[in-house]
Amino acid sequence: SSSTRPEEAESINMQVTKKLLPSQMEPGLRKYQDSIKENANCLMRENEAE
Repeated sequence: SSSTRPEEAESINMQVTKKLLPSQMEPGLRKYQDSIKENANCLMRENEAE
């Protein structure tokens, strides 16, 4: 349902994230963010090339 507000979803994400051990979470999170940045950079380069 669409009754979940963004801030509710955010707090749920935080609760789930906190259940993971920080030592496990951090590297995965960094890798995830880095891959998102890489994808964004690739998309931007492709757009500029056109």
